[in-house]
Formats: sequence, C-alpha cells, structure tokens
Amino acid sequence: MQAKTVVRGERLKLGKVSLECGESMPEHVTTEREEVIICIHGKIRVRTPDRVHWLKPGEFCHVAPEVLHSVENASILRSEYFYAVAMLGILCEAEQHLH
Repeated sequence: MQAKTVVRGERLKLGKVSLECGESMPEHVTTEREEVIICIHGKIRVRTPDRVHWLKPGEFCHVAPEVLHSVENASILRSEYFYAVAMLGILCEAEQHLH
C-alpha cells in the first residue's frame, strides 16, 4: 500500500492511496470528520457496518463521521483512490459565504 497526502489545509485533507492486489486500508474511524472516497483506477470495495460500496473509476461514496470503515482492492490489478476528509461544519461555513 502506498498513501500520500496531496493537499493539506486547515480543515481539509486530500490524499491518494494505491493498493496492490490483496491489499487494503484496515478498518478505521475518522473522528469528528466526514470522508469522501473516489475511485480513480481499478475497482475498490468500501465496507461500513451498514453497507458495502463497490466503486469503479469515477464513482464515489460518502462515509459519515464516526463510522468504522475499510477500503479494499477488489481487482486483480492495482487500484487507486482519492480520499477527502473535512472537519465537521466546513460545508456549512462555505455555503454561508455563497449567499
């Protein structure tokens, strides 16, 4: 597994993860943050207690704060995804500036 931070702001982080066949990002929780996972290459499986998301390039899913989740390579080849993690309240603040 290779993971790197692409952008780190005050309340937002964008990272890229590459998973070889059989690799996964183990179960974890993003405390006080929400996360969007976007598949960019291959096929990934995002598991939460309530659901399994199968993502192909261009597809994404949202993981709510405090939700246990894992990301697995669901392909025989390398898979890659971006993840964006935002502190709670960042969207509400951004929307206020638009109005």
